[in-house]
Amino acid sequence: DVFDATLADVFQVQTDIATRVARALDVTLSAGEEKALESRPTDNLAAYDVFLQAERIDREGAAWIVDPRMAELYRKAVALDPDFVLAWAKLSLMESEGYRTTVTTAQKAESARRAAERAIELDPSLPEARFAMAVYLFDVEYDMEGADEQIALLFETAPNHPLLRDWWAVTHLPLEDRLAYSERAAELDPLSWTASMAAGYVFLYAR
Repeated sequence: DVFDATLADVFQVQTDIATRVARALDVTLSAGEEKALESRPTDNLAAYDVFLQAERIDREGAAWIVDPRMAELYRKAVALDPDFVLAWAKLSLMESEGYRTTVTTAQKAESARRAAERAIELDPSLPEARFAMAVYLFDVEYDMEGADEQIALLFETAPNHPLLRDWWAVTHLPLEDRLAYSERAAELDPLSWTASMAAGYVFLYAR
């Protein structure tokens, strides 16, 4: 079908198109799925723009070594919209990974913690918020038990989330079971270079 719309409200356009696709495929959406379709990450388009710039860096694989540009862009996004929960979660992830791989400072650890706590405060049901807290606990606090508690909550609310499957495969499963999880994560998010990389590592370790 042809869809004509002005982009005055890009999120509403996305919702309308997704809803029409679901109807055309005769798909019955759950209440949670309908809510997800109608949700908008932010009402501040400038914040969304810089957020997407960070996501593009990630999609291009530039974050193989933590790219400081991403943290700065996420930081700018939450400055423009302090209620931008997804940007807070991604900021926490970048700070935690930066702490683990490049700059081990109390300031970076505190930034990772505050961002994760802010994301959960804004929306405790958002998978990325719980995941950010799990990564903070794992990378910064070395608290595996606390990280597992966050992951357990994620399993209850979003069992098919690609981030969750990456984590579970790498940290919990024996080698022979990791590949199915990693390949499923890549299927759920075909643009995720991290999911494909995780599957590649499994093949490497298995020789």
